[in-house]
Amino acid sequence: GGSDTGTPYASRKITPPLRGSRREGGARSRAGGGQTPRAVSDHQRHGQRSLGVVVRALEDFRSKQRQAAMEQQRGRTKSGATPIPVTGFVLAGGKSARMGRDKGLIEIGGQTLIQSAVGLLKALTDRVVILGPSERYGFLDLPVLPDLVPSRGPLSAIYTGLEHSGTVVNVFLACDMPLMQATFLKLLVERAPLADAVLMRLGDGSLEPLCAVYNRSCLPVVKANYERRRFKLSDLFPQLRTLYLTEADLRDLGLDRSIFTNLNTPGDLEQPGAFSLGQS
Repeated sequence: GGSDTGTPYASRKITPPLRGSRREGGARSRAGGGQTPRAVSDHQRHGQRSLGVVVRALEDFRSKQRQAAMEQQRGRTKSGATPIPVTGFVLAGGKSARMGRDKGLIEIGGQTLIQSAVGLLKALTDRVVILGPSERYGFLDLPVLPDLVPSRGPLSAIYTGLEHSGTVVNVFLACDMPLMQATFLKLLVERAPLADAVLMRLGDGSLEPLCAVYNRSCLPVVKANYERRRFKLSDLFPQLRTLYLTEADLRDLGLDRSIFTNLNTPGDLEQPGAFSLGQS
């Protein structure tokens, strides 16, 4: 309802429905039949044990079915792809002024940064689109969309992506995050049905809005802010149902805040312990 608008969903505890209690005792009541345990033959005891094994196996099978259904509903599958229809957008329209050259075309680990970002999104979906100048990225053989409106930073690109998207859920990823991991992007998609926007809020309060989910429901607010010349992405989130992930969520995945490292200057490329591209 309207009262939920702007409420951080991270403050809500979402618990799965309680499982129904198991029905037990049926096999015991049938096994007794008025006999004492000593009167039960070896053959009957063997039959009871076999029946117990079958019942436990069936319960285990049903439990796994329930768990699989819950995981599918939340956007998880064993293969890593998600059954939730999603479009992945690579944000590649920045001017790279401080870097002095196109960041997306910088090569690390045998591939360009934009190829790495595309690979991460392809772990989620076949619908991958580049948001940036078409003349730069035609070699990727993917749709490339320039801004629909005069560029005013990332808000213009998100506006463009949401206008073109044919899916409710949309993941936006900056092309200059060489340590990003696909497991984090999958978590964003899992949480997407709970809010309009899903993004990381680090322990110091800083946000990571360029690696985030923006559902189609964000579009009216994105348009309105653009028209009002409110170009800061941080202005969006109080107006949306926003779910903030935390560093505890990262730890649950075996990750830390270093996955959000981004490249801005030539000096960033010379840091010790160079970057390894994350595809897990």
